[in-house]
Amino acid sequence: MNASEIFGLIIRCTGLALTLLGIHDVYRALIMLVQAISITSFMPLLFGVPALLLGIWFLRGAPWLLSFSYPQDQIKGK
Repeated sequence: MNASEIFGLIIRCTGLALTLLGIHDVYRALIMLVQAISITSFMPLLFGVPALLLGIWFLRGAPWLLSFSYPQDQIKGK
């Protein structure tokens, strides 16, 4: 494994953690909304939805981040 593959693996593991955290926060917000609708019910969504979206992007490999970090691999691949 070279450095770019290890970096990609770290990005995907971070993506898994962010996705799980985002799912947990969205689930918690939905439970809070069912119990009582108030402004504090939406607070977990402020972090949960962006964490979920960023986590899914990281799980897909974050191609822009990897190509920015290791541009020589993109040239080698062509």
